[in-house]
Amino acid sequence: MNDRDLPNPAPESAAPPPGPNRRDLLSGLALGAVGALGLAALVGPSGVALSPLFKAPSETAPSGWLRVDGVTRFPIGGAPQRIVLRRDVRDGWLLRRGEILGAVLVERPAADRFQVLSSVCPHLGCTVVWGADRGQWICPCHKSAFARDGAIVPAESGPPNPSPRGLDPLEWRVAGESLEVKWVRFQTGISERVPLQSADAGCAHHHDEPDATTREA
Repeated sequence: MNDRDLPNPAPESAAPPPGPNRRDLLSGLALGAVGALGLAALVGPSGVALSPLFKAPSETAPSGWLRVDGVTRFPIGGAPQRIVLRRDVRDGWLLRRGEILGAVLVERPAADRFQVLSSVCPHLGCTVVWGADRGQWICPCHKSAFARDGAIVPAESGPPNPSPRGLDPLEWRVAGESLEVKWVRFQTGISERVPLQSADAGCAHHHDEPDATTREA
């Protein structure tokens, strides 16, 4: 029998690769923990700094009930007063203190009853003022005129009253010793009363109020 007649030996199976030893495993875990701590240190302050960007607008938009003043400011049967509404508004990182939202026209016909109107003229959004000599609310921009209760006053002569509707009434309540109002802006230039989407939305012709927090008309 020669070598060619001998059967070929079976090939040896390849040895499995050596697995990680305990020292390598512990080193990897340590490096992972250090990396996680470093990432948290970087992301933590950034997350805090960026958090205002992800807040919903409803968290910062001025809306709802606002304090007008103490009820004792408004004598029963007294003259109507124009009160400027202010509120602190946060916009991202910026806090704007005493932001002017608008003004309301307040009168107290009885001890338990108030009349609160928006001072925004429904024509084009200017601010009306009290004309004591005429006993009317007057728009200085386009001469719209309104009765003490906000109703449109027809023009006696000349061009007609340009306002499409009377002054807008606002919802009010007494909370403790304070008069509060639900501030709303309405669309101008139309006969219907249609609220704007946000309470602090401005008008193209709106005039800023003076800096005083409250003042008489």
